[in-house]
Amino acid sequence: MTSLNVSPAAIRHELQRLGFREYDTEGRAGVTWAHPSHLDGPAVLVPREDDHALRGYEETLVSAIHRISWITEQPFDAVVARLAGGANRMELRILHALTVRNSLRALDAPVVVRSFVDLIKNGARTEFTGARVDHRGSGGPDYDAALDGIELLAPEPGSFRLVAISVELPQMAFTGNAPIRSRDALVATLRSLVALSEESRPADELDEDDVESLVDAGVSKQLLNAIEGLAITDKSGLRLEFSGAWDPTLPAPDAPSRTVVIGDAEISFARALKPLLAPYEPIDDYQLTGWVETTKAEGLSFDGFPSGTVVVRQRVAGRLRDIVVQLDSESFPQVQAGVSEVRMLGTLERIAGRWHLTDPRDVVISRAEPPKS
Repeated sequence: MTSLNVSPAAIRHELQRLGFREYDTEGRAGVTWAHPSHLDGPAVLVPREDDHALRGYEETLVSAIHRISWITEQPFDAVVARLAGGANRMELRILHALTVRNSLRALDAPVVVRSFVDLIKNGARTEFTGARVDHRGSGGPDYDAALDGIELLAPEPGSFRLVAISVELPQMAFTGNAPIRSRDALVATLRSLVALSEESRPADELDEDDVESLVDAGVSKQLLNAIEGLAITDKSGLRLEFSGAWDPTLPAPDAPSRTVVIGDAEISFARALKPLLAPYEPIDDYQLTGWVETTKAEGLSFDGFPSGTVVVRQRVAGRLRDIVVQLDSESFPQVQAGVSEVRMLGTLERIAGRWHLTDPRDVVISRAEPPKS
């Protein structure tokens, strides 16, 4: 480590993500890195950890940071903050009499760490697969990439802290910028916690629309279970503080600017809310029958017939719902909006604020009968 709190490993990690490779590993002062597409461009000399005692070690490492600052066209201080874990981070502080010595009971620690990670997983699923009450199956490549770009720092002094940092870094100026999925996952996590913390009414006073709004904001079974896991005691006085810090050289994310506080009242609300989520859990082998309101082609198959989405209206739990279905190129061309009636099986669930029938099968399409006079 230097006085800037940046390690050679952090430098290597960033160079790897920028597409650089090692080209001279035998140098006395360190390893030379260069970009394979720009071998005549800037090279970066990175010292080895075990050469810390060599003269010029810190100067070489600082020089490497300056090189990265120039390559990424970002201020030196911003690069230092990111490499030291100071940018694009989400922090949890647990304040209670049980953490007054800046520590946590050993028996509580595994559950707390796992629950903190589960919160981030829920944020990533909400961001990349849509808000839903129960996240099932694979999260997809963006979800996997986001989690791969997040690391946990060692707890810091003061109460008991856990810090998640985004180590997925911006690309170089000459290769263009790409979304930072790991940062987006942390932002989505904080937004879902805001939704939970801002509901001041008791759970039994919420109506269906209120519960749906919470689900659509990312409040899922996984999030509520994680909050329970962070509740290290049943006694009063527990305070969970979540906050974020973001790289100032990047466009500001749509994230809460204040510290999000989850205390005794919010934890009690989370426990009472869980049973109310049951109507929004996925229903397998659900039979959808109804007339088609709208159709939208979304692509062409190799034989020229389009696939696309249809919106089917059906009464669900006593309320008329518009249900989105993705049909393949065999079924979609047969459907006409306002004319066709469909019948099919699938999994009914609410995703990103809309009802969907996923994995449709046994699709039957017919002409809707006009209403009898």
